[in-house]
Amino acid sequence: REEVVDGARGFLVPVRDPEALAGAVSYLIEHPEAARRMGQAGQVRARSLYDENKVLERQWRVFRSLVRKKIGREIE
Repeated sequence: REEVVDGARGFLVPVRDPEALAGAVSYLIEHPEAARRMGQAGQVRARSLYDENKVLERQWRVFRSLVRKKIGREIE
């Protein structure tokens, strides 16, 4: 639910509500262009947030910050 904006990148349905799930799936089947738009929007978000280089850079920043706090100086 942190990644899905209801109606924009997919649908959020209540847990254990098969009718709501069936309704969401039915809507997407009946509206393939909406399904395509939601899928594309999800891909754009995933690529912008989870691109391997961006993830590694964020991890490296955290690592450098922790080392800087531990040793008291910047590392390369």
